[in-house]
Amino acid sequence: MERMISAASYVATSLAMTSLTKYAASAWHFPGSSLLLLIECWATVLCLAMSSKKGAYQPFTGQILRHMPLVTITKAVNMYLSFLAMKRTSLPVYNVLKRLQPVYALLQDGLIRGSRPNVGETWGVLLISIGTV
Repeated sequence: MERMISAASYVATSLAMTSLTKYAASAWHFPGSSLLLLIECWATVLCLAMSSKKGAYQPFTGQILRHMPLVTITKAVNMYLSFLAMKRTSLPVYNVLKRLQPVYALLQDGLIRGSRPNVGETWGVLLISIGTV
C-alpha cells in the first residue's frame, strides 16, 4: 500500500509542479527562472521532510554530501533546460519529452556513482523511450 501511495503522490506532485511552472512561465511571464527553480527545490525538500518517517530523511550525511556539488550542477542544468522547454512548447509536448528523463537519470547515476542498471531497469527505460518516440 505504501508503494501505491508513493507512486500516486509522485504523479500528483509532478503534475502540479509542471502545471504551476508552465503557468508561471507562460501566463505571468515570470522573470526569475532561477527563483522559480529555487522555490521548486524548497518545495521538494519540505515535502520530503514532512512525508518521511522520523529520522529516515537525513540529507546531510557524508555519503550524500560528497555527491552534492555534481548533482546540484546537473540538476540545475536539467531544471533550467526544462524551464526553457516549458516556455517554448505546449504542456502535452513537454510531458512527452519529460518521459525521457529516466535515460538522463541512468546516465547521471552511472557517471556519479558508477552504478549500472539491472536488466529490469534497462528494459523499463527502453520501453518508456520507445513509447515516447
